[in-house]
Amino acid sequence: MQQEWNIKTRSEACHATGKPFAEGEVFYTALFHNGEGFRRIDLSEEGWSARAADLSAEPIFSYWRSKFEPPAPPAPEPLRRDDAEGMLRHLMESEDPAHLNTR
Repeated sequence: MQQEWNIKTRSEACHATGKPFAEGEVFYTALFHNGEGFRRIDLSEEGWSARAADLSAEPIFSYWRSKFEPPAPPAPEPLRRDDAEGMLRHLMESEDPAHLNTR
């Protein structure tokens, strides 16, 4: 039996308090299962404790604890993005003798 897992990615803030997670902060992820699939929420320790104390809370299908690591910054582009005309203009303005044949 193959099942499609469509679970959203980790959020940047606590679902209960709305506070953004800090680098290295411990947080909890909880999955809930309903007729349409899985729903994910991420909770700070404060939000997790409040949820555990709420006896009427929706039952959790699965959960885990993690440390928050912010996403890595995007990698710099290996080459500058120029259009052909811009590159030609740059070469025409260049005094470099190495570009003589290109011009």
